[in-house]
Amino acid sequence: MKKLFTTLLLLFAFVVSSQTYKITYSFSLNIDADTIKSPEKKRYYQNYFLPEYKNTKGVLWIKNNDAMFEQEGDLKKFLLKNENYIPTIYISKTHQSIYMESVIHQDIKHKYFHYNFQDFDWKITSETKKINGYTCYKATGTLPNLGVIPDNFEAWFCPQINLPFGPYEFAGLPGLIFEVYNTNGKDLHWTLKKIEKNKTKDFTIPAESESEHFVETFKKFNEIKRKLFSRKSRPK
Repeated sequence: MKKLFTTLLLLFAFVVSSQTYKITYSFSLNIDADTIKSPEKKRYYQNYFLPEYKNTKGVLWIKNNDAMFEQEGDLKKFLLKNENYIPTIYISKTHQSIYMESVIHQDIKHKYFHYNFQDFDWKITSETKKINGYTCYKATGTLPNLGVIPDNFEAWFCPQINLPFGPYEFAGLPGLIFEVYNTNGKDLHWTLKKIEKNKTKDFTIPAESESEHFVETFKKFNEIKRKLFSRKSRPK
């Protein structure tokens, strides 16, 4: 597959280094809301998410070797009515990393956690399909989930647009991601809707000192949950 990877890069010449982009993605729920077991969560998806999500988009802002992904619209999280459904995410091509804001807790010292591009373990295939008139290649990826079943993804990317970015936390392929979803039947299904050149927005990639690898953060978070549940289960 390394040969295919290199060939794809050489076949296409899409000049992107000095340009800025606004790339808009739509999304849909990757599971049937009727199968959600929690009554409260099911009501949220049936009565709020499904009627509202089409008015919300994900927007990828690209500036040189950096990108920021954010929500455009008013959709809010389950149980967190003041927080956007889609978190703001930063991607650095230079550092090969994807940064997300971390949990606020005294035991978690870093403001952000990050994934590395290589964490997704992307496997590029020769399978293609047309999306919005562009030839896209299929890639599969896996992200460790710390003791739980790993998350498996399928992405369709376009080498003709040689940008290693995509929607939400997805990045690291030799071309812009046009479509991506979790094959485990959860999370969201992302689809590219619009590419606008020479659009820009100011943002700053987090400093490396502000972030730690997601494995370390998730270990701390799981320990926080363990202690919390342990205290709740103690006899009074």
